[in-house]
Amino acid sequence: MELGTTVGAGPPAGMDRVLADDLPALHSLVNGLRRDFDTVTAGLSTLWSSGQVERHATRAKLLKWRGFG
Repeated sequence: MELGTTVGAGPPAGMDRVLADDLPALHSLVNGLRRDFDTVTAGLSTLWSSGQVERHATRAKLLKWRGFG
């Protein structure tokens, strides 16, 4: 199941194969991915990252822990 090859084309055919098997845990995963497929696709295809924000939050927590903030 490769999402990179199906961006904007709808859920990949691999999801149907998973639902055809007797794997209840994967059924739940696939159903969740299908329910929010547009959101999942947008999240995986966007170049935006929260890394810079997380860096500043971690630094602020470290400074507070050390007693400088």
